[in-house]
Amino acid sequence: VSPFSSPGLIEDVGEHRARVAARAREGWAAARAGVFSGRVAALRTRAAYCPVSALFHQAFPHEFDRAVPLMHHMLPHRILRWWHAAMISLDTAAAHYAQTGERAV
Repeated sequence: VSPFSSPGLIEDVGEHRARVAARAREGWAAARAGVFSGRVAALRTRAAYCPVSALFHQAFPHEFDRAVPLMHHMLPHRILRWWHAAMISLDTAAAHYAQTGERAV
């Protein structure tokens, strides 16, 4: 006799699934209530929830929406390094132009 064909096991699995489904419904109900009450939207400005978003929201309240965590960060990191290098080159060229009146090559 297979343990998987035991009536007790099937009832236990059914009860477990019912408990999991009930917890899921409760969780989604709480999430829905948080969205409709505005508590979820307010999280982005709370430092305890996301310090990066809270900092940028304080610095740029009308321009900044939220920080998005990235799982695959190498490409964005390369792009940010490239952007940083381009900004340094631009600042250097602007300073050279301001001092000499000549465009940098």
